[in-house]
Amino acid sequence: MVAGTNFEFENVKIPVTISLGIAQADVGEETAAELIARADEALYHSKETGRNRASLHDGKACVDTFQH
Repeated sequence: MVAGTNFEFENVKIPVTISLGIAQADVGEETAAELIARADEALYHSKETGRNRASLHDGKACVDTFQH
């Protein structure tokens, strides 16, 4: 979606992609630091598996949720 959008500044095309790391909070089950670490792991998974995608850390492993 983002990669397919044309961004321009002063008549110069700027290629833009986005990689996301997502982790759902289990309130009372983990610390904020642990949640952030899982989201960070998911972000690096997105970048390492091709960029321009979103990955979810489900508490056990990272899975791709969206790719373009």
